[in-house]
Amino acid sequence: MKKENANKNLYKCADLCLAGVLTLWFPVVNLDNTIPQKVLFCFEDSSELRNILKMFWSDNLQVEPKSYFQSIKLLKSRIYQE
Repeated sequence: MKKENANKNLYKCADLCLAGVLTLWFPVVNLDNTIPQKVLFCFEDSSELRNILKMFWSDNLQVEPKSYFQSIKLLKSRIYQE
C-alpha cells in the first residue's frame, strides 16, 4: 500500500510483523491512526525498502530474532503511546 503525503512518497502498512521487519532497516516516519481501530506504519518509500519487501514476501529475508522481537515491542509501545 503506497500513498503520497505532501512532498514525500510513503509506504504504509498495517501489518505489525512486516513493520517490525522494516524497522530493522528503516525508521518509522509516522503512525497513521485515522482509520478507527487500525494503525498504519509509515515509512519513506525507496528502492531499498522495495527490495526488503520483495525479500520478505519471497521468504528470502533473514533477521536476527532478538532484534526483531525488540522491534515489535517498540512498535507496540509507540502504538499505545499515541
